[in-house]
Amino acid sequence: MKKTLSVIAVAVAMVFGFSSCEDDLGLLGSITLTTSNAVGEQAYSADQQFDFHSAICNAHLSDVHIQIDSLGIDTTLNGELGAMFVGLTDNLLSASDFDNITFPLVGINLRDTVAGTYNFTYNIDWSFIEQIDTTSLNKMITSGLSVSSNLGNLFVVAASENAFYVAITGNINVSEFGGNGSLVKGTMNNLFCIYVTRDHLETLRMMPPSQRESINLLTEFPTIVFNGNMESRRASIETVMQALESLDD
Repeated sequence: MKKTLSVIAVAVAMVFGFSSCEDDLGLLGSITLTTSNAVGEQAYSADQQFDFHSAICNAHLSDVHIQIDSLGIDTTLNGELGAMFVGLTDNLLSASDFDNITFPLVGINLRDTVAGTYNFTYNIDWSFIEQIDTTSLNKMITSGLSVSSNLGNLFVVAASENAFYVAITGNINVSEFGGNGSLVKGTMNNLFCIYVTRDHLETLRMMPPSQRESINLLTEFPTIVFNGNMESRRASIETVMQALESLDD
């Protein structure tokens, strides 16, 4: 995941050109998140604020292949249109050392490219857990979250190399979605997220079916709520998408 940060950083900087001029600080968009209602042991606590100074987005059209052997899913979703957002806390227009880009990273994938309300309504069941366990975070950001062979909206905050938050309820309201170069504006509203670590996912994966039956997945994961605002610069981010996807090759 640290490699993800440095590769995205270089890709984002290339979109706008390298610069260290303070007058350019408004060129990239920004995303601000605040936390509340933290329950359980996790990376963040309530009443924290995160400012992502480098936030860009754009529409994209792609074919997505989904294969989850244990669920009998093997399908390709053709021509799915969506909007991908990537935000980093570092100012990439003045960064001099991309290997030291820091966490967290925010990734958003919405299933349309118009102003409106995008809802998150995921059930925390074993198929959902398997989906986030078997799909890399990079692929989820670029393609969205697949549930029952349908792509859904995605909101994730990567807290570290091996830990991330993923929204299961709440909504993102996009108030403005203009053309290239404009700011895509919106709010994140009561995004109720579970906190996931790779170690925890591995433990759940290794459980025998009999033990799984006794697990209450609704209370198995720490939770937190994110609210916030975004003004994400719309730009050609194919370079960023290719950088993310190349990490899974």
